[in-house]
Amino acid sequence: MACAAVAALAAGAPRRLRAQERPPTPPVQPEFRADLLVRDRPAVDVGGGLIVRAGYYARIAFLAGAGAEWRDQRAGGSAHVDVVSRFLLDPFREVRWGLYGGGGASLRWSPGARAQPYLLLVAGVEGPERGGWRPAFEAGLGGGVRVAMVLRRARPGAR
Repeated sequence: MACAAVAALAAGAPRRLRAQERPPTPPVQPEFRADLLVRDRPAVDVGGGLIVRAGYYARIAFLAGAGAEWRDQRAGGSAHVDVVSRFLLDPFREVRWGLYGGGGASLRWSPGARAQPYLLLVAGVEGPERGGWRPAFEAGLGGGVRVAMVLRRARPGAR
């Protein structure tokens, strides 16, 4: 009798309960953003990109944007491409607002000038989910002082 009970328990052990399973997370996450870059020639860019999960605490973002840059009282086009690695302090959404920091590289184009590479340092806070999206506010250094408003697609059970 005891052997039958042990065998029944052992047979059911490999099965996981539905409550123990984590919801699947998509392999990539879209992001939309508006950036203000303050330097000798201020610029405003809008853009977006894709975010790839690189472990529980890390995300890598591949971003691009375009906009306007002011030089000598005139506006001209500008564009940038960024690769940023973020370290999340709360990857499982245990608090309402999650802090993150990170770094990366940026390549910026300006009218009549060659593309300029810059190192990036960023810090931000990501807010609660609203309608399947998460707002975030980000500040950074890289070719000037950067400030951004960001919308990221929400991940089920994670940031």
